[in-house]
Amino acid sequence: MRRGVLQVVTARSYAVLFRTDARTLSTAAAATQRAAVRLSTLFMPTLKAAQQAGLSKGTLDSPSHEAAEQSLNLLLRGGYIRQSSSGVYTLLPLGLRMVQKIQRIIEEEMEGIGASRIEMPTLLSSSLWRKTGRWTTMGSELYRLQDRRGSEYVLGPTHEEEVTRLVSDEVHSGRALPVRVFQVTTKHRDEPRPRSGLLRTRAFLMKDLYTFDASLEDAAATYEQVRAAYARIFDRILNRTDASSQTHLWSGWKAAEADTGAIGGHRSHEYHMEDAAGEDHLLSCSNTSACTYAANVERAVSLPSKAKSLPHGAEEVQVHLFGPAPTSVGKGATHMVTGGTLHAIVIPKNDTLNEIKVNRALTESTSSGPNNVPLWSDSSPSDRTGSEWDWVDRPEGPLVRFTSLDIALDSVCSSLEPEEVEEAVHRAVLAYSSKTSSATPTEDAQQPQLADFFPGQLRADSRLPSAAQLPVRHVDLRTAEEGDLCASCGKGTLVQHRAVEVGHTFLLGTRYSDALEVGFAPVANQNVSGQNSKPSGRIPFQMGCYGIGVTRLVGILAQRAVAAFDLAHQSKNTNTSAQSSGLLWPPAVAPFGAIIVMSTPITPEKEQASDLLVKRLTASSLPQDQDQNQPLTESDVLIDDRPNVSLGAKLKDADLIGSSRVIIIGKHWQNTGEVEIRDAGKPNVYESLT
Repeated sequence: MRRGVLQVVTARSYAVLFRTDARTLSTAAAATQRAAVRLSTLFMPTLKAAQQAGLSKGTLDSPSHEAAEQSLNLLLRGGYIRQSSSGVYTLLPLGLRMVQKIQRIIEEEMEGIGASRIEMPTLLSSSLWRKTGRWTTMGSELYRLQDRRGSEYVLGPTHEEEVTRLVSDEVHSGRALPVRVFQVTTKHRDEPRPRSGLLRTRAFLMKDLYTFDASLEDAAATYEQVRAAYARIFDRILNRTDASSQTHLWSGWKAAEADTGAIGGHRSHEYHMEDAAGEDHLLSCSNTSACTYAANVERAVSLPSKAKSLPHGAEEVQVHLFGPAPTSVGKGATHMVTGGTLHAIVIPKNDTLNEIKVNRALTESTSSGPNNVPLWSDSSPSDRTGSEWDWVDRPEGPLVRFTSLDIALDSVCSSLEPEEVEEAVHRAVLAYSSKTSSATPTEDAQQPQLADFFPGQLRADSRLPSAAQLPVRHVDLRTAEEGDLCASCGKGTLVQHRAVEVGHTFLLGTRYSDALEVGFAPVANQNVSGQNSKPSGRIPFQMGCYGIGVTRLVGILAQRAVAAFDLAHQSKNTNTSAQSSGLLWPPAVAPFGAIIVMSTPITPEKEQASDLLVKRLTASSLPQDQDQNQPLTESDVLIDDRPNVSLGAKLKDADLIGSSRVIIIGKHWQNTGEVEIRDAGKPNVYESLT
């Protein structure tokens, strides 16, 4: 017990302590009552465990997601959300207060980098989506609908098309650039299996920022400004803006390099919070004191671990062949595209091919067609597109349809001699062009050599051997694995984590301004380096898009709030049966910064004591919770003044509300004149008001 800083207001001493102008006191108390939130008038429908179990049944994909299930249960029990339908939730007052606090942080940081808030419609015309091609590529996730006249619309999952048209209609001169606009609005995606509570839903609240610059150089600078703003947003939300003693309770976040995927563009980063129930896999460097490298497993680059030896011979690599897809022309027949390029992908034998990296490598190839498919692989030689070849009418085999060869050699295979690369590719080519798909190179002079298939490339210079003329590109193609060496620092090893994505940034370039044929007229001396003007004389906008999942943040923060509650109660040596029955939110986003709990009966003296506590909390005259970065406002204080609820039930509800500070006006106050202050993770103290 600690005493002394505050002098208590007791029932016996009230007449002395409050010997002030009655009119002034009454006015002040009335103002306080209007500002502070009273639980007796707040819509907070809490549930018992049995009631909540019925509401959450069937919303999760598997029992293994214990953390997601537990946090969803507590959000339902605590009256934060209610499920409307599969993957669709209603935000109740507590949940809405959290969302509003997250939005406030986001809005402050967005305005700090010069972005203006707008609000675009959710119902969008299909015309722009057809023009960019996303009407088709978005597939079944896109909600499509028609009005009574048959006009087609989408429920917006994102707003690149809409915002590009908006800005192009209003911005015609380079003098108006840069433009940065953002919104926080409901998005819609037809998730096939909504699950994990708020982590994967069909309707969700999202912040999206869109930027428009004159040059790629300017857009890249904007991209870095937004990344810095994102760092501040997540640090503020997770209470990581100082060396707080409770920072560890809510852990941290990671920015990971990511593939641009269907959205496209030049650069992309994902923002993750580690969680065992996460569906994303990250690889980060173990040398955390000197290296910050982190990447999605689809994007991660690594060096082989010291336990792995580099390949030195053809038998130590695997080859995968890709080429244009055949087109079916009838029963049992195909039309094979001719004049195409055969792509040979070469990686170490014991590594895994990264399909996303391969697709990028094929796209970047100057001779690559748009629809390359796997033709043959060392790992599955019998599973090949070439098996559809009509060997009766065309016994020469499917290889004749290719006029050029492209070899993409994984960087780890750079130690291979050209002759070894040629032998490995030769073996794969013979197998693909054979009926049995098992042919291997021999010394037989009758067997065609690799140069026989591609004489224009491999016999272009008669003075050089064919191996010296191989069209080889060194590309990162293998899937990085846990235990590999970090390619960024060369010292640490990669460690794998499961995580939940809560944000994403894309440097789009001209992906959408080209598709929609919009741009601006440059002014004198304006930097438009790297830009090609359109026939109209306009320069395409260099764009960026940046998202943060607001309701998804609430979902992942709930999982961390459960763990923080358990950890804080362990530090107090409380009974383990009380664990996992509450939430402890980061102070910046908690529904309330402090809760004042009054025991029953609710007397005028207790009401006056609570009013005075509100004043002291907001005036910072109470001992400050060092984890609360900003002083409280009166509306951030909750007074539990419910007249027919026991103190024990009120304290259980306070655990569900998740404030890091609870102040009790109860029997101890009546006997000693001291209020009990419970700060999460710290010993309880008793103080008096003066």
